[in-house]
Amino acid sequence: MTEIGYYNYYNLQGRRNVDKPDDWYQKMVNQYESDDLRTKDEMLNPYSDLNKSTHALDEKLASWAEGMRTKFSNADDVDKYLCKKYFGQERIGYTMKDQEPEKYAMYKNDLNMVLYGTVRAYQFDLKDPRINNPQYASADEYDKAEEKAKHDSISNNMAHLLENNGIDIGNNSLLFSINPYSGVNGIQIDGIDDLNMKSILLQALDKNNNSTNLLHYGMQSQNVDSDVRTKYRAYTSLKEYTGLDLSELILKDGEFYTTDGGVNVEELLRDGIDKTSSVGLDFKGAAFNYVKD
Repeated sequence: MTEIGYYNYYNLQGRRNVDKPDDWYQKMVNQYESDDLRTKDEMLNPYSDLNKSTHALDEKLASWAEGMRTKFSNADDVDKYLCKKYFGQERIGYTMKDQEPEKYAMYKNDLNMVLYGTVRAYQFDLKDPRINNPQYASADEYDKAEEKAKHDSISNNMAHLLENNGIDIGNNSLLFSINPYSGVNGIQIDGIDDLNMKSILLQALDKNNNSTNLLHYGMQSQNVDSDVRTKYRAYTSLKEYTGLDLSELILKDGEFYTTDGGVNVEELLRDGIDKTSSVGLDFKGAAFNYVKD
């Protein structure tokens, strides 16, 4: 059976290399069905019409693509063959994308399938008529669909988290109250009386950034004041780059100072960002200004 998933079959320069085909769809399913609390938009929902039809196209074309790779030893010959198949000539101009968008999309996705083992690779084209890509009547309709997708995904993850930890709440509801400055120690859970179960659930929320992700979802989905979000971002950013707790610093004339010696926190922030590997060299200045502001 032909393996499905991303692989740089022709070892093209500038393209990602992997040891074996990287099955994007299975990874998406695994994440969606896991007990890691993460909000995922519709593009990351494996059961959306778009992703199901894209995966189905991968399955449909897999054997054909394998045969093409046997027939053609280099990527240029593959491209010539597909240009002739769809447009009757071995070379086409980029303007063909606008002149015959559906044909061009099929050509690009077929090329992806042969070169990389999945249509969902470089310049993946949603105008392909073989792919079911739902359209939204308005931006408001799209936003509502995205909001629902994120709610459904984190609800699904929460259901697995409860199930995997042997917690059955029946028809009851749980209410999570989170102090954003206290991590998992700041979570209160109402609706569950069994102290052992509550302890197990708190331990589960302490893994894989679950408590932080749940907090972020709450802040995004509820009507949280923008000032509250700004203060939270300031607190967590300073904590990440300097290890300092903003609430314990001294505020004087619009500047923050440490309690032991009164060092200006801006100096420590700049030094912390300079040393961190989590921010690229080209973005360190922007990161400093963002947190400082």
